[in-house]
Amino acid sequence: MGSQSPGKGKCGGPPAGYGALALSEEEACDERIPSPLSVDGVSNSSSCVGVAIEDPPAPRVISRGRSSQKRSTAGKNCLAFLFGPACLGLLAASAALVAHFRSPTRGSAARVSRTQPPVINTSINDGGGSKPGNLRLSATASEAVEDGSQDHMLHFPLSFEADAPGRCPAGWVCMGKAVNVCDKDQEKQPVNAACDHPGLAGQDGERYLSVGDDIGTGEADSAVFLLPDNISSIRFRRSGGSDNESGFYVKLYRSGEVACASEDGQDTNVLFNCSCDGLANYSGQAVFISIRDRQSTNWGKVLVDDIRLTSFSGEDILAAERLPVLLVTTTTTTTPWQWIEPPVVYGMNSLPSVITYAGKDKQAYVDGAVILGLSLSEYLPANPRYCMVDSTMPDTFKQQLAKVGWHLIELQEWHPTLDRFANGYWWDVYNKINVFRIRVNKLLYLDADMLVLSDKLQELLSTNLSSGEIAMVEDMQHGQFNAGLMLLAPNISTFVEIRGDMTASQGWDGLDQPVINKHFEGRVVHLDRRFNAHGSSNLCDSAVVAHYTGHNKPSLASVANLKQVHDGFRERGPPYLQCPELYERYFCRMQVSAEFLSDPLQK
Repeated sequence: MGSQSPGKGKCGGPPAGYGALALSEEEACDERIPSPLSVDGVSNSSSCVGVAIEDPPAPRVISRGRSSQKRSTAGKNCLAFLFGPACLGLLAASAALVAHFRSPTRGSAARVSRTQPPVINTSINDGGGSKPGNLRLSATASEAVEDGSQDHMLHFPLSFEADAPGRCPAGWVCMGKAVNVCDKDQEKQPVNAACDHPGLAGQDGERYLSVGDDIGTGEADSAVFLLPDNISSIRFRRSGGSDNESGFYVKLYRSGEVACASEDGQDTNVLFNCSCDGLANYSGQAVFISIRDRQSTNWGKVLVDDIRLTSFSGEDILAAERLPVLLVTTTTTTTPWQWIEPPVVYGMNSLPSVITYAGKDKQAYVDGAVILGLSLSEYLPANPRYCMVDSTMPDTFKQQLAKVGWHLIELQEWHPTLDRFANGYWWDVYNKINVFRIRVNKLLYLDADMLVLSDKLQELLSTNLSSGEIAMVEDMQHGQFNAGLMLLAPNISTFVEIRGDMTASQGWDGLDQPVINKHFEGRVVHLDRRFNAHGSSNLCDSAVVAHYTGHNKPSLASVANLKQVHDGFRERGPPYLQCPELYERYFCRMQVSAEFLSDPLQK
């Protein structure tokens, strides 16, 4: 369908919305294909146990106006499953978690699983020092949608009557400050809602969706659904003058291609009839509605209501199949002196946030963040999860992170010094301090080379912090507190002071851990070492969070390294964390979750 021309919109005058590794279907391979995760010479049988790769449509991610496609693997490859007794238990415990994040294909043009997902209503505040970024699409599955409904259908017309004023509509993703449901009765909506539309008329019922205003811009994207077989067009009502790259769009979920666009703005608050035509060629495909305002001018807004699917005969189509996909968003920083407004994850933002930093382009750190994210999904599933990344990180890495539930916060690359000491190993770590300017009440930061092992991590989140305090674990090697795990309340002044200290220091003294220790001297709440187990072997049985410090991370895509990880470094002893069994457990976790890891770990 990539060669098709998108449908056009028209409006009337004012009247009177990896891989194919499937653990549920194992089969034996006749020959072993060398792979970092298939360690030669360590197997319980003569043939490796793997899963056929069926060459499904490669997953894509919408990014900067183009699609980024994972490599396609022809034929059948084989990943050895080298599970010892410890791994077998982890496999059983993790099978449901892997299924939760997998996006299996289905027997239709959309190629999306029928398993019902959580449909997360997400919005990004365009205030402070951040701005809406690119929309990331990823698939997941769960027992029920976020709003508690078991309905697999998206019902039309969409009129927003059941949605709360001042909020993003349920099941939609909203980006930008001036994006919310409005009520024609000003007394029924929050004072800060962008709903001042004098002379409003023509809406269906009491409520409608407002995107953008004279100053602010924004975007609202619906749940993903299948266009019915008899679809002809989508009819709706709109007002507002935004037209240049602004209006009503129907986009294909897989590629981001615009199937239909209506950009016919009029400088009025009286809603008029519009339609998005030419959709018959896209019937059966997965799409979503995108309503967008990119104009900061007078009448720069898009008001929409009464969205209807229309058949060839002109009759209303009352429902379309809603698909199990999760829209994951990115917010991008613009200035270092203001707050970063993270995505608002529907129903979760009253809980402490969990945040990591995956850097710029180091494979081991990205795959480490993937493994960390999966373990958090198992042991801390209710808390919103954010991953800070350099804005220039390759899109394939960003898609990996989004696929396991990380909401991305893109950072502008920053180095306080040109000194590439230690052969540049620490070159990308400085941006980690942005954790102190993410506008949430309380957060737990974990390094990307960590693995959560127990739901006892919940206990840590209840730790009381007085104003200006931070909670950390004593470092086993440097006589300081280890900054790999921190419980804190972000403060913009703290961020500015730490950034200044980094700029004024050199070498080791200018890295995050020494500077953070200096800033919080005398104000550190001591955490039990089991929450950041590193170094000592006394914590192997009680560790809640394992921290794999050192240069060679367990996720590094090297056969030699992974052989050592698989064996728990028993031949020469672990490099830092003195717990062979925790390295073995990390290796098992990678095998169970192999489909979410990067190509270098699969080649």
